[in-house]
Amino acid sequence: MFDLVLKGGTIITGLNNERFTGDIGIKDQKITKISNHIKSDATTLDVKGLIVAPGFIDMHTHSDVSFIEDELCESKLYQGVTTELVGCCGFSYYPSTEDGFDRLKSYLSDEPMNSYASGSLKSFVAKTKELYKTINWATYIGHGALRVSVVGYDDVLASDVQLEEMKVLLDRELTSGAFGLSLGVAYAPGMFADSHEYIELAKIVKKHNKIVTSHIRNENDHVFEAVEELIEIGRQSKAHVHISHMKLGYGNWYKAKALLELIDAARFEGINITFEQYPYEASATGLSAVLPNWVHDGGIEKMLNRFATIRDDVIKGIESSNSFKMGLDRVLVVSTNGFLPEADGKNIREISEMLEKSEAETVIYLLEHTNCSVPTIRFTMEEQDILEIMKREDCAVISDGSALSLEYQKVMGMPHPRNYGTFPRFLKLNRSLNLMSLENAIQKMTSLPAKYIGLKDRGSLVVGQYADITVFDEKTIEDVATFQNSIQKSKGIKYVIVNGKVVISSGRLTNERPGEMLLNTQ
Repeated sequence: MFDLVLKGGTIITGLNNERFTGDIGIKDQKITKISNHIKSDATTLDVKGLIVAPGFIDMHTHSDVSFIEDELCESKLYQGVTTELVGCCGFSYYPSTEDGFDRLKSYLSDEPMNSYASGSLKSFVAKTKELYKTINWATYIGHGALRVSVVGYDDVLASDVQLEEMKVLLDRELTSGAFGLSLGVAYAPGMFADSHEYIELAKIVKKHNKIVTSHIRNENDHVFEAVEELIEIGRQSKAHVHISHMKLGYGNWYKAKALLELIDAARFEGINITFEQYPYEASATGLSAVLPNWVHDGGIEKMLNRFATIRDDVIKGIESSNSFKMGLDRVLVVSTNGFLPEADGKNIREISEMLEKSEAETVIYLLEHTNCSVPTIRFTMEEQDILEIMKREDCAVISDGSALSLEYQKVMGMPHPRNYGTFPRFLKLNRSLNLMSLENAIQKMTSLPAKYIGLKDRGSLVVGQYADITVFDEKTIEDVATFQNSIQKSKGIKYVIVNGKVVISSGRLTNERPGEMLLNTQ
């Protein structure tokens, strides 16, 4: 009758405030029975004294090709994550027009990963169909891919014809199963688009009743204006708009309450706006984010040319940036990709002293010797704001990270600890600070993100749902990853079940690879 039975656990369904002791029966990937006692000859897991929760849904990640690079995806599995959403911050490996395909490839990472660039989501799914996955994968369509393919890298407004072409592409991909549209308004080429372009694309998303997620135009000194822009997109398009990794950086510290009031006022007006957060004081992005927008115009080749021809102007731009005012000692280099290993793990100020160069000159020096690819960690936030946002029960928990290996030699540099510890960290903070009930905390990681993205058959422990389940010890679950040593698995995760198969058993990885690509074709 069953393939697997979980016995005697404390079940938290992910819905409301339910908590009870019981058994869960699983058959053919799905939950088929929940009761006080299930008698069965099936494989049984004794989970007495442990919390049995829905598998955690990470609705904002950069694991776009993680399952290709390393199928195990251990850094997320050992956090209890069973489903990841990719295609975030405007970036995705698809779609493209035929004429724009080479531009899309150049927009992505170097070989061999950009070989997975695809003209459509269907094509990408076909390319990766035979690859094994430990967890589920779902995607948004990145606005950056649309724009690079149709318009290019230049700082220009899309013509009516180009905008129509992007709308047709987006409509096709949403029909094919993408979960929504992601905007990267702070990144090239998204920074070159105006609100009109975003509103028109959001209208297509509204037609499909899906979501528009956005890395907003500014998260620091102009964060209020950036949120207002997203609110206006929601107002005019009627689409569900969503703030990615909400934070307040330098220039607006200690104003989280006011920002939340702005969001609540928009909701009162009838605008469907939601948000998410990761529980860390540091963000992570490329070092090129320190550069002014105009330096990004035209892509990497033109950027490198500006370093050579108008270097003084670029330096002045860096020294007038918000990042520079905040202090480049708050910007930590993760890796120089082998160019300058002694700089890895140091901040820009330390590296500038080591090189005997100015801080702005150091930024350029590192970028021009790495093809503008230098991942960094930026300590931009204050704890008071983080906690103010975190305690909101309508704020989804996300990592904004990637599924990475636990083997040091397979990982570039020392990445942000959020890749390894986000969800256990949130549960530990909730336990120590008593922010909310455990039931509400779990809801923020399961049924809430499922609701936001329109994932109807996962995110709660209910008969008929897919059996994505995370079992953990509520007293010991915690993150271990630090900024100095992040490549460590979290503690407290005992079992992880994906589509009815046990992927982690008694804290150890099994040989099961049941992950699927999830499509929202409604």
